[in-house]
Parts: sequence; C-alpha cells; structure tokens
Amino acid sequence: MYDRRSFLKASGAVLGTGLVSGAAGAQYDQFEGYRLVGEAPVPGINEVVAQGDWAYAANQGNLTTININDPTTPFVAGTAEGEDPEDTPDAKVAGDVAALAHNGGPTGISLFDVSDPTNPTFETFYEDNDNVHNCFLKEEPGTGKIYAYLCISDSFETTRMVIVDVTDPANPETLEGPESATDGTDVSGDDRGTGGAWMLRDAQPKMADGANSPNHDIYVEEDENGNELAYNCFWDSGVVVVDVTDKRNSVAVGHFGGTPDATGDLVDYLVGEKTNAHYCQPTPNQDYTFVGAEVFPGPAAPPGRDVAQPNGDHGGIRVFDTRDVKPLAEGGRAVYPEVDRDAILARGYDPDKVGDRYSRRTEDNLRPDPYQNPDPDQGNGRKSADMVAYLDAPEGPDDAALTSHNFDVTDRFLFSSFYQGGVRAYDLTTLYAGGDHEKHARQPREPLEIGAFAPDGMAFWTAVDVDYEEDSDRIFTMGADIGKGAVMLELERGGSSPI
Repeated sequence: MYDRRSFLKASGAVLGTGLVSGAAGAQYDQFEGYRLVGEAPVPGINEVVAQGDWAYAANQGNLTTININDPTTPFVAGTAEGEDPEDTPDAKVAGDVAALAHNGGPTGISLFDVSDPTNPTFETFYEDNDNVHNCFLKEEPGTGKIYAYLCISDSFETTRMVIVDVTDPANPETLEGPESATDGTDVSGDDRGTGGAWMLRDAQPKMADGANSPNHDIYVEEDENGNELAYNCFWDSGVVVVDVTDKRNSVAVGHFGGTPDATGDLVDYLVGEKTNAHYCQPTPNQDYTFVGAEVFPGPAAPPGRDVAQPNGDHGGIRVFDTRDVKPLAEGGRAVYPEVDRDAILARGYDPDKVGDRYSRRTEDNLRPDPYQNPDPDQGNGRKSADMVAYLDAPEGPDDAALTSHNFDVTDRFLFSSFYQGGVRAYDLTTLYAGGDHEKHARQPREPLEIGAFAPDGMAFWTAVDVDYEEDSDRIFTMGADIGKGAVMLELERGGSSPI
C-alpha cells in the first residue's frame, strides 16, 4: 500500500539531489525579461539568502559567503565548516549571526559569527531533540536580540516551531519548555510545544497524527509597530500564523490553506491536488501571503514500494488575502484560544475577547460562522484567509521537475524558483490593483510574469531579491543552481517589464 507519510519522510530530504548538474530529466531553454550578469561557483549549493552586500549559501555542511556589492561581479569571499556535512539544505542570516539547518545527521543547527563576512567562523552547534528541516533567523525590532525559529519535523506527531535565542551564537538558549532549559535536549516530552514553541498537535491532533504535516518551512515578518508573526508551513495542514511578539507566549492568529488530505474539521480547506504548504512568505505589509506547493506528478515510488500515481500536476503558488490575520496588539484574533489560553493570559489579554470570531458559538458569542459548511471536505470554520490568485508552474517536458520551490517577496515583485522550470519574476502591482484592496477584492487579478530564466541543464533551489543601493532602479535576482553555484540575473527594461 502506498503510504504518503512514509514517502514524504523518505524522500523529502533528497528531492533536490537528483537535479544536480542537470542530470535529471529533459529541459528547455527559456529566456524572457532576464539576462545573466554574473556567476559565483559554490559546489553543493542549496539555499542562498541575501543581506546587504552579502549572500550566504548552504553547501554540504559549509556556510559560504558571496560578495554581491557589485551584483554583476559576485565572488566567493569566505567559507566555514559546520557541525556535519550530511543534509544541510538551509542557510539563514540576521545581523552578525548565520545558521545552517541540519535535516539529517546531528539534530540541530550550526551557528556562525559573520560580523566579518570574509571570515565567517563556526561558533557552536545547538542541539535539539529532532531534526531541523529549515530555520529562520530574525533580529527583534527595538532590542537587537536575534532569534532562530526552528522547524522541528522529524516526528510528525510532535512537529512544531521552536524559538531559540542566538544573540550570542556561541551560547544559544532555547525558549521552549521551562526557563531552566538551555537546549532542546533539556526539554522533556511533556514540555515540548510549551513556552517559546507552538505545536500543531496541541490544536489539531488529528492532523498531526493522520496527515502529512511536518513543519517544513517558516518565515517571520514584523509590522510597522514591531509586532511579529511567524508563518509556519505544515504541508497538508496548511499555514499556521503565530504571533511571536512575546517569544515565550506564542499565540496562533491564523490557519488557512489546508488540503483535503489533512485530517481535521477546523481549518479552511481548499479542494485540489496542488495545495500543500511547502514554502510561504507574506508581502512586507502582510496583506497577502504567497504559499508554494511542492508537487511532482507521478509516477513515483517510495523506496522499496510499488510505483504509485499521485494525482495532479506540478505545484504552483497560491496567493491569500491575509489582511484579517494580525498580531493580537493590532486587533488579531486567536484561532485556538482554548489551546493558547495560558499564553493569551500571560500577555494580558482575555481569551474570551480575543478568541476567533469564527469559533464555535457560546452564550457570549451568538454570531454564526459565515463560512460554516456541513460538508466535511469543505471545512467547518475558523477561516482566516481567502485564496485570491494562483500562479501555475511553468510548462515544460513531462520528465522535467517544474514544481514551485523557494521564493522571495518584495512590495513590488515575487521572485521564485521552479527547479528545472527556472527562475521567474512576477509584477505584484497587478495583484494590488494600484493599492485599492477593496477593488481587488471584487475583481482579483493574478500577478503578471515579467521574467524567466530557464536554461537547459540548470535547476534552481531558490530565488532571492538583491538590494542594489547604488541604483534602486536596477532589479537583480540571485538564484541557486543546485549543486553548482549562484547566478545573478537582472530584469531588463522594456518588453513586458514594468520597470
């Protein structure tokens, strides 16, 4: 029997490896709106992120720094070995701290001091109970403290977000569990998901026990007042948005985009096969959230199993209107007030007043759920976001991997990788309809593709925006060509490009 949970756990860590050096499947050349302006060889590269004049890449257990002060001449400047080379797909940076997530081998993250990007130094290995598939680093507004948000997903039943203080990368401290805990190994089973953590099982046990619902990726964004939201991708169970303004008292304020494969009746289901939550990122103002699905059409077979034929096509990117998903301080509602009750009280709020207006009726809340649907496949309440647009994966040969992977969102553009489908750029001003959200709500329009770079023999892990302060009118995108290196692209003027 084809077990989707076993297949995901067996294959999720190595999906990108067969694409190295263009070895898997046919491809096609497509160039429109983009031109290649620079390359930096980084053997074994997976994720790359940019901060100022520097980019930071994960490559086979190493952190490699790339100077992008002049985007047309990127070059490798430094490298440092992490704890272990086995399966380190993700790199993140904030301030003077960088991290590598260890999805296999040792369970935790390698931490680096990058105050001198030309000489990054490995500081320590933070150990947790389970593997860390991805992580996110964020500098807290106003305090300068740096926190790592870990996707703990080795055990689906205990999949969760864990917050770690990494301000001093040589002495990280977990915020999960009791305040006496230093790292994840100090946190007992009963304390997992408490304190500076949020666990899916606490709110949706059927999803954690029955669905393909690892915490696959996470993105943290703050609003203009310094309140922070963490967007967690729980695969079939959709996106859970957690208010992490108070790091030890996390409160879920949004849950949307689950699939019919998830088990549960309190999430906004969207029927369709291209709808897992693999990666997500909000717009800087958090009005819209982009959710990419990693879906490969069959045939596919878990190791040692018969070939199965999953439904569907290559996964695209869903766009959600998330204007109602807000931090508690900005009028947001807790979608699981019963589960997060202690955290809500610790932050000085009344759970009965900040509870989701769509939760089940009580004597004090007689308003019915306007989205209630008796059909269990359509969901049954707590709808916190509407899908308003969908971006299809690019077309290509049947044996090419064209699904959405990682991407970057600015106030004007979406830059996304699609493995062998290349790097794609989209104009978001069409989505915003000139900033008139109410008009958009009545007449939603999809983002417009304005650039494509998909050469034969390349497959991309991610695409990120590069901020070029010398000339803000020039738009650069860095893509990670899996296993080989980073490429720098520039959006061309004219044609369909709005710039």
